[in-house]
Amino acid sequence: MANEPADEIAELKRRIEAIEKLLKIETSPAPGPSPDRQETDSVRDRVLNVALSPQAGAGKSFRAKRDIESYIGQRWLPVIGIVAIIFGVSFFLRYTFQTNLVGPAGRVSLGAVGGVVLIGLGGFWRSKYRNYSWVLSGGGIGLLYLSIFAAFSYYQLVSRETALIFMVAVTLLCAILSLLQDAQALAGMAVLGGFLTPFLLSTGMDRHVELFAYVTLLNAGILLVVSVRKWRALSLAGLSGTIVTFSVWYIFYFSPTAALPAELFLTLFFVEYLLATILGGVLPGKPATKIDLALLTVNAASFFGWSYAVLRADHHAVLGPLAALLSALYFAFAYQSFKKSWSPSLSLFFGGIGVVFVTLVFPIELSGDWVTVAWAVEAVVLTYTGVRLRSHELRVAALICLAVTVLHLALLDSEVHDLLAYTLILNQRFFSYLVTIVSAVLISRLYTDRSGEGKSERSTEESAVPTFLGILWNLLLLLAILSLEASAYFARSIAEAGLNASEPASTHKAAYDTLVHERNTSLSVLWAGYAIVLLAIGTLRKDKRARIGGLVLFALTLAKVFLVDMANLPSSYRFVSFMVVGMFLLAGSYLYYRSQSRIS
Repeated sequence: MANEPADEIAELKRRIEAIEKLLKIETSPAPGPSPDRQETDSVRDRVLNVALSPQAGAGKSFRAKRDIESYIGQRWLPVIGIVAIIFGVSFFLRYTFQTNLVGPAGRVSLGAVGGVVLIGLGGFWRSKYRNYSWVLSGGGIGLLYLSIFAAFSYYQLVSRETALIFMVAVTLLCAILSLLQDAQALAGMAVLGGFLTPFLLSTGMDRHVELFAYVTLLNAGILLVVSVRKWRALSLAGLSGTIVTFSVWYIFYFSPTAALPAELFLTLFFVEYLLATILGGVLPGKPATKIDLALLTVNAASFFGWSYAVLRADHHAVLGPLAALLSALYFAFAYQSFKKSWSPSLSLFFGGIGVVFVTLVFPIELSGDWVTVAWAVEAVVLTYTGVRLRSHELRVAALICLAVTVLHLALLDSEVHDLLAYTLILNQRFFSYLVTIVSAVLISRLYTDRSGEGKSERSTEESAVPTFLGILWNLLLLLAILSLEASAYFARSIAEAGLNASEPASTHKAAYDTLVHERNTSLSVLWAGYAIVLLAIGTLRKDKRARIGGLVLFALTLAKVFLVDMANLPSSYRFVSFMVVGMFLLAGSYLYYRSQSRIS
């Protein structure tokens, strides 16, 4: 066992020498060990000895263990200690309350003195033990908040207004300490204490003007600190506190009479945190971080979301212009960011939020099918802009917009609500489908004709977009013009005749069945006809995708004929369905034979 390291070293030496001979590093043995060779051997031996030493690798593990130990000792122990002290003071106050050992004023005074002492100790050790001093100062701030809350809530020693003044003073003290000590953790505690104050001093009455004025001032203080220290996370914490505070008020106290004051303060909150995003570090030459982008997104979403909740009942007419105004604002910021060479991600987010607000204008101001039309046009505009500016992100936004348009079209705009007033082709649903189809065709053309870009600028995913869009607009054409319009035509005929499927066998039932059979037969014929059109176009234009689409549609038509028509249609209608589909199939085969050289 004792010779194992030496044996391993000898084996490694033999392997290294074999590698050297293989690589012809040493072609012949030297007559004597040169100084360079001796030095090389010495270094090699030292490396091998260290590699095989039992202590090798232990240093890193030892340092890692020591780092963990130091982290626990320096960070966790004081935090847990301060928390334990705060709990101890709470239990002491409770104990003295139960036993009347110390009067109410004495209990509050003891807590306040303890807080001041901890803050003083934190300042004393600031230069020597920085993190430790932060913990002590934070614990002192917590004791001051607790003492003021106890004086107001438990003992009624001070009025609500006095307690508010004291808590605001403590919050300001905490903010000043954070700036003096360059301690973001203390600033975070000031934010937490500031937003807890209204909850701690709540009397259960709705005083929204006072509440929101206080939050506005608190946010202004956060904005000031952020502009000085560039603590971006502090802005996100402040915005989160603002959202929680407003949400609680809305749930428990909102009434329509408070809508306009609430909207005024929402606007102030929005402006404050928009400025915090800019002043907190998003300036020329300073790249945006994930916190900046999150703040930008959450601020815009929360502002418009709560504005919609507050204004939709009695002031719905304001929401559309508000969305348009926000869109213009964010587009202006995007332009400014791009012009001044700010962070590229910031320009993208400003523009993206502007696009979202433009998209929201349509469902707010328009209704029904017109929303689909507006979104389809927007998708084309975004694609055109993305191609001209060579912006991959804008093109992706356009595809998302088109996808939402198709979903809205399929789920909300495909039903005919008044069959008796329905007109074949000349109806709003057909127009919505037609605009969406044209939009998909135009977007596909824009992708195909991107002559200004080289192939290296086009991603692999984007190369498949024209094919996907071709499938999409053909499906919409098949669904809208062939299937939906034909079905609606026969449904209107059934409605005009006053027929329904539940009537017993009679003349009316026979007429109803006749119309249903005609509808099913017509669909088979139309599908087969569209398939042969696709084959013809694919043959003439040498478009393989069109020919494959025609073959797929023929397969679907055959499945319908054999599975649906054969089971449900009478013999006369089966004859028509099978004969017409069969003739179209033969015509398609003829096209393949006639155009074999063209296809090849």
